[in-house]
Amino acid sequence: MKQRKDLFAATVAVLAVLGVGGLVIAAVLNAQSAGRHRLGQVQVAQVEELARSMDTRAAQVFDAFQGFLSTPYNATLRDPQDAVRLKQLQDLNPKATTGFFIVNKQGVVVNGTLLREPGVIGTKLNRPGLASVLAGKPAFLPVGPGITTTLPTIAYAYP
Repeated sequence: MKQRKDLFAATVAVLAVLGVGGLVIAAVLNAQSAGRHRLGQVQVAQVEELARSMDTRAAQVFDAFQGFLSTPYNATLRDPQDAVRLKQLQDLNPKATTGFFIVNKQGVVVNGTLLREPGVIGTKLNRPGLASVLAGKPAFLPVGPGITTTLPTIAYAYP
């Protein structure tokens, strides 16, 4: 009888230890999951904050350049007045390694500064995002091939 009591007590003790161990493991796994979820929330919040900051900067850039666009460009092939205005923009940063260019409503390059190949004037520009700009919405164009540099470029584009 005493042996049965001892065996029963030992069994209950083992079950209690296993139960507590199971609860500890469940708590650790739950904490790990909650920590990962919270980390994900923090990362999303950081990205959203960065996006808001970049939106503010983009709006400031568009506003800053809006003065250059208060007088519309002629946007005709090799227009001398447009060339003078583009040169004035280019002269604001004499060490620039990229330039400016104008496309007409059909997306044809009509004038530019620091063009790698002067023969690009008169050709249609194929650039992602350009269609929405030509439709009337200023935008940052995604990274794409440059016509004023051999490196990939982004573009501030105004209709």
